Amino acid sequence: MLDEVKQLIVTGRSEEEIKAIYVRRYGVAILIDPPGAEGRWLYAIPVTLFACAVFLATLRLRSLVNRTAVQSPSAPAELVTQVRTEIGNDWS
Repeated sequence: MLDEVKQLIVTGRSEEEIKAIYVRRYGVAILIDPPGAEGRWLYAIPVTLFACAVFLATLRLRSLVNRTAVQSPSAPAELVTQVRTEIGNDWS
């Protein structure tokens, strides 16, 4: 392809003519930055997929954390009072 482009330049073709030749042959996807709506989709689809993956990973991690979170048991008030009186009021 590079040799063909060099050949077209030597024959005096302009940049726009060379682009038109390749767009006719391979379609608009051959251009690095395709014009119009087709070009926007080339950028929007990967960004959207990445955002969805991050969102789903966040939901999954939250559900795992909620499932494995250890709830601290609360001691009865009488037991807390008994322990405090036995060891003194150092915990207050």
